[in-house]
Amino acid sequence: MLEISLEEARKFILSTQFLGSGHGLRNRAGVLSAIERLGYIQIDTISVVERAHHHVAWSRVPNYHPGHLEKLEQERRIFEYWAHAAAYLPMQDYRFTLFHKNHIESGPGHWYAKEKQAMQYLLDRIRVEGPLRSRDVEKWEEDAGPVAARSGKIATVEKEMDKSWAGDPIKRAFRQLFMEGKIMVTGREGFQKVYDLAERVLPDSIDTRIPSRQDYLHHLIHQHLQAHGLIQPQQPSYLRPVSVAEVHSEMKELLRTGALIEVMIRELDGELFYADPMMWENFTLQPFRSRAVLLSPFDNLIIQRDRADKLFDLKYTLECYVPATKRQFGYFSLPLLSGTRFIAQLDIKAERKEKRLLIRNLRWEPWVRKPESHYGVLDRVLRDFSKFNGCEEVCINSNLGLPDSIDNS
Repeated sequence: MLEISLEEARKFILSTQFLGSGHGLRNRAGVLSAIERLGYIQIDTISVVERAHHHVAWSRVPNYHPGHLEKLEQERRIFEYWAHAAAYLPMQDYRFTLFHKNHIESGPGHWYAKEKQAMQYLLDRIRVEGPLRSRDVEKWEEDAGPVAARSGKIATVEKEMDKSWAGDPIKRAFRQLFMEGKIMVTGREGFQKVYDLAERVLPDSIDTRIPSRQDYLHHLIHQHLQAHGLIQPQQPSYLRPVSVAEVHSEMKELLRTGALIEVMIRELDGELFYADPMMWENFTLQPFRSRAVLLSPFDNLIIQRDRADKLFDLKYTLECYVPATKRQFGYFSLPLLSGTRFIAQLDIKAERKEKRLLIRNLRWEPWVRKPESHYGVLDRVLRDFSKFNGCEEVCINSNLGLPDSIDNS
């Protein structure tokens, strides 16, 4: 068994997450490397600052540009599917989504009962017309003429369909087909997804063999090891169609064969973690170089809040989903990582028309006794984040008690 300090554990985790400095990730190739290492990057619609998928990529790739993700999707190097939420995944992992897709297809429906008539209608229409957005189908009754001229089958279905299909049932059918893997996102227009048949999106070289349950478990374990360094059985099974007990059993077998090692963190009262011995050895050969960065609430490092609390002492609640009257801190706070510790949380809004980054609230972490000693870090981080959001100035709420210039470096 390997016994390490909490500080060593944090450095190892941050290194695997590409959240130290000196990893050399640049340009589109760097973004792909980050996604392949992390396993996914979550897609989110909230745009009070740059959207989560762009934010997470920028946190790892200093010269990131939003066009990088779009280009990678066009090149079929990444694709959109479900991790614990909507996400970009590396195309190299496509076959392992088939396990989840089959699980969904064999069930009664994803979130809602299956809209079987609408699902067949969509498949037929996409097959005839090519890629479609959901908004294209919401007006199906207006398009019945041209479509009917090209497909008698579709014309028949349209005659049977009530106008109610133009609303939620169509959207539910799109979601079900997507989750079953029958259709895939081929690209986006703005933020609107464009769907096509999966066989027309997938590169010919992609492995489409359905993995066995054991292969799927091994993939989940390996994916979490390479993304997080130190893991426990509850993490790979989080919101996946496998149990904690199954994952734990496979990890015990990998431990027996030497593919895993047990790790004890001295400050955590004997809690047991698992690591890849080769990853740990490689980590020890390279010096860890720290950096400071604002993280998205959906960042891979902190998305499992219990883990972030246990390993980084970060107690974090995203309050955009909390009624305004019950918020304690702000709508969209971002944790500030400096070195191996979180030093503050900042509620931030990018006012894009004014090209202004507004800092509405700031709360130092309880362990920070002298906030002024971190002003230089705060200044540099906010300047970088302002540029990333297309802003030209940083405006800090005067009630926060910070000096006109927070840079004391």
